[in-house]
Order: sequence, then structure tokens, then C-alpha cells
Amino acid sequence: MSHLPYQAPPPPKSRRTLWIVLGLLGAVTLLGCFGGCAVLVVSAADSPAQRASAPPASAPTGQIAAKVGQTITVLPRHLDEDCEVRYSLSNVRRVKPTLAAPENGMYVSATLSVKVIKGTEWASDSDLSFVTAGGTVYHTTYAGFENEFEPVELREGQRKVGLVVFDVPTDALSGGRIQLNSLFDDEPYGYWTL
Repeated sequence: MSHLPYQAPPPPKSRRTLWIVLGLLGAVTLLGCFGGCAVLVVSAADSPAQRASAPPASAPTGQIAAKVGQTITVLPRHLDEDCEVRYSLSNVRRVKPTLAAPENGMYVSATLSVKVIKGTEWASDSDLSFVTAGGTVYHTTYAGFENEFEPVELREGQRKVGLVVFDVPTDALSGGRIQLNSLFDDEPYGYWTL
């Protein structure tokens, strides 16, 4: 009786390539569905015919600096859809609480108007943040005021106006700004100086 020498079973085939391919496909799919957004910030103007001058030296690089009352126009590209959206901010002021006292010192409210000229846009108060002169960032908060901005999907020709509220320190208005952020990009579109 002859015995064959012991042979180890062949090593299992590596599925590394399969997982790499699946990972890449997943990343491309997520990018296409959620991050397929290119943005061009066009201008800040009091009216479409009046364009703002170059941002001041203190403006972060590449961002539009607008005055309260001016419009910031952006041209986002969502999922192969070209869009034009106009954001306006007005009536920035300190307001007295209606429900609960502010945790950081005071409430600051502003009227936000979002108008879609072309395409569709998800409009939300979370697109805004308050940045103090020292660089501290505060997000919007719900404070129980009438007509607070509620998120909505806007289509071409539609407009949404509402109140945005920030809970900020009492000295925040001095040198602060309200920043318009992008849901899809790391860089803000621009900001309104206070």
C-alpha cells in the first residue's frame, strides 16, 4: 500500500479584488447620488443688475462677501442638473426669547429668502451659520418664534421666506457674519457681514 505524501489544500482565492471593486462602485454611487455637486458662486448684489465689488481683504479666499440686504447668487450642479439659486438675508437683529432663555447669551434673528431661478434646491435653515469675529461657529436653533424657516424642496420659480435664529454670545454682532454653507461641499458659498 503506497501512501501519497500529504498535500495542503490550495489557499483560498483572495476576494480582495472583489471588495476593492465593490468599494469603488459604492463610492462612485454615493458621490453621484449625494455629492455630485459642483458650485459656482456668481455674485452678491443689491439687485441682479448691481454686482458687488471684490471681497475685502478679511474675506476668506474664494467666498463672496455681501452686505445684509444683498443677494448671493449661486449656480449649484446637483446630479447633472444645472441650477441657479438666489439667497437674500435681511432684518438681522437681537430678539427677546419667547419660550426658553438663550444658552449662549442672546438670540439673533434674520429673515432668509431663497428663490430658485433654475432647477431645484433643498432649502434649509441649516444652510446658515453664525461666525463670530473670533471664528466661533454657531448653527441655527429653534426658539419658538413665529414664521421660523422650515426645510423645503423648491422648484424653478418657487420662493421660501422665513426667520432664522441663532443663539450666540451677547457681543457676537460686533464683527460677526452669517455664513451661507453648501450641503454638498466643504467650502461655504459666501457670507453676509454684520
